[in-house]
Amino acid sequence: MVIPAILGIDLDTTRVHMVLIDGKMDTDEIVAQSVVPKSWVASRKFLPLMGSVEVSLQHMRVQMSKARPEDRAVYIEGLPWIKNRAGFASLAKVLGGVQLLVHQTMGLEAKVLNGADWKHELGLSGNANKEAIAAWV
Repeated sequence: MVIPAILGIDLDTTRVHMVLIDGKMDTDEIVAQSVVPKSWVASRKFLPLMGSVEVSLQHMRVQMSKARPEDRAVYIEGLPWIKNRAGFASLAKVLGGVQLLVHQTMGLEAKVLNGADWKHELGLSGNANKEAIAAWV
């Protein structure tokens, strides 16, 4: 399932947020709204980039269209429970969405917005998060 999206960088926090474009995709939109309000796209502190979000049984793939290293695609592994649209919606309700953080080293860290259990399950710790869950494309 590939969903067009706006991937925006908050220039204050350097966090990357996702806003899905197609509002007709009801269960997927829940995830987008839980990540960032659509009004943030118009903020001066929010730099939008076009991209897409692809969800499969094994991974979530966030693809940015820019060519800079920090804008390359990243695969987030460890999402085997997303088996269908209902599972995708459940992920949003239980975890509150997935947030990507951009570090000065341009490594990416996936973080569940409201809990540490998911990070523990993936074995994330310190700067090892990039190797644990993200692979540059």
